[in-house]
Amino acid sequence: MSWILTLLAVFIAFGYSMYVRAILKGDADLMEKSLMATIADWMVASGPKSRKRVWFTYWSSLVIELGYLYLALTTLDNMALNFITAAVLGIEAYNMSKLHQRLWWFFHGKITLGEVFVWKVERVSSMALFTHAILVLLFPLANWLA
Repeated sequence: MSWILTLLAVFIAFGYSMYVRAILKGDADLMEKSLMATIADWMVASGPKSRKRVWFTYWSSLVIELGYLYLALTTLDNMALNFITAAVLGIEAYNMSKLHQRLWWFFHGKITLGEVFVWKVERVSSMALFTHAILVLLFPLANWLA
C-alpha cells in the first residue's frame, strides 16, 4: 500500500506544482484566467458532450484525492501527519462539495462558468494537497535519518 501512496503523492505534487508556483509568485490570477479561457474554449468546441467530461473529471479527481488521503491515514504511522491529513481532508471535503454544487448550478444555468471556481478556496486546497504530498514523500526519509 505504501508504494501506491508514494505514487499518488508524486502524481499530486507534480500535478499541482505549476499552480503552487504561480500562487507563491503572486501570479495565480493570471494562470486562473488562462485556465478559465481554455475551459470555455474547450466547452464551446466540445458542445454538449463537455458536460459528461466535466463530471467525469470531477468524480475522477474526487476518487483520486480521497483515495490518496485515505491511504495516508491508514498507512502512515505518525500522529502529526495524521492530524495534517485530517485537516487536508476537511479542506478537500469543503472544496469538492462546493465545486459539485457550483457545477450543478452552472449546468442548470443558474451561474456562469466564471462563477464555478472559488479561487481563494482552490488556492488553499491546492497548497494543502501539494504540501501534504511533499510531506508524505519526505516522511520515509525523515524516519531513515532519525
